[in-house]
Amino acid sequence: MRENVHYWGFFSFQPMAIIGGLQAFVESGLHSEYPVVLLESALHTLRSTCYLDADALKAAYSRPDLDPFQTAVCVLSEHLKVFLNLFQRLHEIQEHAGAICRLIHRHLPSEIHHFEVAAVASLFTPDVHHSLEPFLYAYMLLELNAAESDTPDYNCFFESIVTSKLSTQLPSDLAEQCRHIFSLGPSEFSLHFLLEDLVKPFIESAFLHKTEELILNEYTSSFIGPLRDYLAHVVEKSWLKRINHIKTQSNPLTPQLAYTTYYCVRRQELFRVMMDYPESRPAVMDLKAYLMETHALQDLIDALGKEVRIRLLHPGVHTDEILMGYGCLVRGLREIDPSSVAQDIICQPVASCLRVRDDAVHCIVDRLITPPGHQNVVGDNEEDNQVTGLQKELLLPTPLEVEPTDEVRDGDAHLVAHESPQPLQ
Repeated sequence: MRENVHYWGFFSFQPMAIIGGLQAFVESGLHSEYPVVLLESALHTLRSTCYLDADALKAAYSRPDLDPFQTAVCVLSEHLKVFLNLFQRLHEIQEHAGAICRLIHRHLPSEIHHFEVAAVASLFTPDVHHSLEPFLYAYMLLELNAAESDTPDYNCFFESIVTSKLSTQLPSDLAEQCRHIFSLGPSEFSLHFLLEDLVKPFIESAFLHKTEELILNEYTSSFIGPLRDYLAHVVEKSWLKRINHIKTQSNPLTPQLAYTTYYCVRRQELFRVMMDYPESRPAVMDLKAYLMETHALQDLIDALGKEVRIRLLHPGVHTDEILMGYGCLVRGLREIDPSSVAQDIICQPVASCLRVRDDAVHCIVDRLITPPGHQNVVGDNEEDNQVTGLQKELLLPTPLEVEPTDEVRDGDAHLVAHESPQPLQ
């Protein structure tokens, strides 16, 4: 960890020098007779001393291809000097604007609200505000890292490579130095309004990227619980307070954020999760929890069904592999959806594929009569478990029956009857 370094002196500015002319006007008593003159002069002083160049900000950083979290990481990793200079400038603006607002409040208290609105509109035009967004996201990432450090018991992302890298590059008190700018104190001209519309997109982006880093390709652990704890304790109880996101504002944390983010990451891995069952049972149970919370079964059916058709049901896949995949799908989908709706819809094309495969009967019989452990290399426990599970599925009364049986359509139980195996010698 680098030593704490103060990159700017927060109290080195002289705002009284900026408002000297305004103070003289007030002392003359003319402000009572000509209040509009005082207000216009104050706004002119703000514009001339607190100007922000949107074009210069865009030139310093412009990466529209990155989302909020990626933007924040890029700013802190590659544009730290620009970030520090900008926040020094924002502090100057806060100091100067605060001094003028206090002057107006003392001598024209009835006009202070209108003046503050006019000051914000003059200094932070939509173009300027948009140009500031990357650097504001960077500040929110600093506060999120600090919140994680303060609540280690609930930080499931403690092994994050991105967080560790930033922690070694940045002074530990940098977030505290920046936080003063967004203070909500009664005597401050707070710049907190700059953050308000960015809180929700930032935390959703950060949570998604951190979840991807944590759970991708990891199916043997459950993550829904730790993700919920992270949002409840690290984000809601620590991070939101750090950025002064008061309760009267809209809550950026939707009740289902942990579930929807988890599924957003897992959606691209549904096929692999199912093929690894039962080793992937923790991931399967997390998917079940997601469905119970969101009732979004149709999307899972569509996504997994598409992957099954693309990756399992084509001529290049051996019938034996299709049978193994079928067994994993049936058992996994029964865990996820006890109603069997997903199983019926997703497994139906698999059953149809097996009906037209000439060697399907022989593969099924081989699975039934060959003891587990004799079909593969010794020590391949995962394959043994799959074979055992498949045999259990095949020994059901109608193992491939995934559609309602009627008198017109043959059930899958007749698949074996089409070609009876020869008696064993």
